[in-house]
Amino acid sequence: MENSKQVPSLSDFNFVRILSSNPDFKSICLLFENKETKNHAILLINKKPFDIETINEWIKTCSLEYIDENDIFGNYSLTLDQPFNKNKCTFIYPCTEKLIIKYSEQKEYLIRETGESYKKITLPYLLENNVSEVTWIKNIFEKDCEKESLIFKDSDPDTGFLLLADLKWDRKTTSNMYLQVLVQKKGIKSVRDLNESHLPLLENIRDKVSITLKEKYNLERNEFTMYFHYQPTYYHLHVHVTLLSQTRTSGLITSLLLDEVIANIKLMPNYYQLATLSFIGKELDDLCQRHLHQV
Repeated sequence: MENSKQVPSLSDFNFVRILSSNPDFKSICLLFENKETKNHAILLINKKPFDIETINEWIKTCSLEYIDENDIFGNYSLTLDQPFNKNKCTFIYPCTEKLIIKYSEQKEYLIRETGESYKKITLPYLLENNVSEVTWIKNIFEKDCEKESLIFKDSDPDTGFLLLADLKWDRKTTSNMYLQVLVQKKGIKSVRDLNESHLPLLENIRDKVSITLKEKYNLERNEFTMYFHYQPTYYHLHVHVTLLSQTRTSGLITSLLLDEVIANIKLMPNYYQLATLSFIGKELDDLCQRHLHQV
């Protein structure tokens, strides 16, 4: 797999186990092992939304199998022809033990992180693990990777950002639109680092993303949301952009609306250095264990 565009062959791998399965998101995560190198790989599979542009084609070719009925309501299993029954997947290879833990189904805990416990527990953990060094983000900025995902670019070193189509989105169906904003400025790990000096950056993101979505997708400002996750999946400041229907399934506990973050900082410049922020920690995650045992 020296060529990043080379398509992997699953015949080169042995299936190991199911890491997790989520019926709500219609996804499953599988672990594989390379037959030769013994390196592990993760395959994350998601059901794609129905393609409304080809609806007349797949309706004619689909088949129904009876399950049961009650009065006028009949339940059936519907099978689509292969061209209309494709799934989206992400292949991670070679993957680390940390990624295997991340994608594994495990017990979860609600962690209430105070400003003090952030400084004593979370921040030392982040510094120890050098979390700000994210290779794939570095590639996007320095090697111009993922050009096909780029929707908008502002190159200002202080207030600039990239607006990219997320891997979760098929880039066709607006109803399941999922975008991410990556800030140009390095060194901002999460909302915990934000203060009044970052207001121009945050307001620039809010305003220019709104203009871009209106121009490209005819979306009004009240039809989508921009928000942070805490804890974030990776520690280079980024903003999620989704339609309201998508936001309802994005994790309310972990979401902080961009507009509210701006408002809180205007009320109190050091708000996010003092506030208690809750997040969901997984049992096998080291940061979660440190908070549970206060070490």
